[in-house]
Amino acid sequence: MNLYHLRYFVTLAQLEHYGKTAEKLKITQPGLSHAIASLEEELGVKLFEKEGRNVVLNKYGKMFYNDASKIISMLDISVNSFQNISEGGGNISLSIIKPLAIKDIPKVAHDFLDINKDKEIDFKFYTGVTKDIVEGLKSGIYDIGFCSKMENETEVEFVPIKKQEMCAVVPYGHPLTKYKELNLKDTIPYKQIIFSKSSGLRPVIDGLFEKIGEYPKVSYEVEEDSLIVGLIAQNFGIAILPKMYSIQYINVKAIPIIKPDWESYFYIARMKNRYHSPAADSFFKYVCEKGL
Repeated sequence: MNLYHLRYFVTLAQLEHYGKTAEKLKITQPGLSHAIASLEEELGVKLFEKEGRNVVLNKYGKMFYNDASKIISMLDISVNSFQNISEGGGNISLSIIKPLAIKDIPKVAHDFLDINKDKEIDFKFYTGVTKDIVEGLKSGIYDIGFCSKMENETEVEFVPIKKQEMCAVVPYGHPLTKYKELNLKDTIPYKQIIFSKSSGLRPVIDGLFEKIGEYPKVSYEVEEDSLIVGLIAQNFGIAILPKMYSIQYINVKAIPIIKPDWESYFYIARMKNRYHSPAADSFFKYVCEKGL
């Protein structure tokens, strides 16, 4: 069925006049008559009755109009939505690891919207661990991820946007709380809670211990950094974690690790060889240039 014929039918049903309809649609009146006749032939029923110089829908025309008008309305809404996307609007789906979710990403998203007030852009926010974020990028659930880097994911583009500050997080009253900064070796005597192997931070922290040639006794392996902090507050152990804004609201102390020398970053990530909407592409480039 020809979509143009559907639109011609709906417009004629609304105006009830061939001449006015042809003028509005910018087609010839014979062309309009032919389109309606073709539609009626395809359906096998007449849709209009003559009423003087006008035409009106008959019983079957009214039945068909209900469906045709819905189809045209849905099509127009969809076309307008894609036009908005092509002009730099639309939804951008973000998935964020928790250390960046409290302040960094909400702020950069707000700043991006502030300089794009002329566009209809909406963010969809999700949180997760690095492994799940990367899987979500690959499956098309997310447009952009904010996470650690996974070395073997060759289809994903990772761009560093913020250096990670590593700290020893300990409960108040712990012997290490008297220090303002630490050598990683100072943490070895104490039981530690570490990230599980599914976390993108696990290789980073393992690498730090490899540098000093020692590894602590592990009391728990946990996927979520928020759970790690909660366990620390209840004296289940200490942990090496990125500096997080949420730590200040929990009964723990974060002490900067100054040795060994190391360098690690948080990343913005997206699929390499996949179409990205103008809005998602613009936001990705904005964050890459601005950083966090």
